[in-house]
Amino acid sequence: MSIQSAWAVGLLLCLGCDPTADGTRVAGECVQSDLIAQCPPGSDPRLDAQSQATCEAAGDVDLIGMNGSISGKCVGEGSCQVLCQFEVPCACGVDRIDDTGVYCTDCGALPGCGNGVCEGMETVDNCAADCGPVCEAGRERCQGNDREQCNLQGRWELLACGDETQCVEEGGATRCE
Repeated sequence: MSIQSAWAVGLLLCLGCDPTADGTRVAGECVQSDLIAQCPPGSDPRLDAQSQATCEAAGDVDLIGMNGSISGKCVGEGSCQVLCQFEVPCACGVDRIDDTGVYCTDCGALPGCGNGVCEGMETVDNCAADCGPVCEAGRERCQGNDREQCNLQGRWELLACGDETQCVEEGGATRCE
């Protein structure tokens, strides 16, 4: 077989290289429809750049809103992740997520005030120990490679730096480099 023939056979074989035998894509490629299909009913798939940065910063952690409720979950791996934003946030945590939907934990089944987590129906008024301020509003800090800023309620909020950047703290201010 000549070099030209071998090259032509290799090219023909590689034309079908994109999907693997089972129909999935080769590593490093994200198929938008596959990502969206991972989100359960009762959630809104988000694939924008901010959602990607949030997912990369969150890792395996559920996304917690300012009021302590679980508002979404990132699914997938590496750079091929989708944020499944819950249509109705779970005020007292997530019981389970499966193919039929998102199921929230019953607020009556949770431990009471004093466990160190502002969750469920706890507020600053009825559980200052868990929900009271822990930082001064407007203050910033680095937490690993990500930035955090203290919100008006005195709680740290994540300001993800994004891919291949890290948080740098200088003179009481932070920035992503």
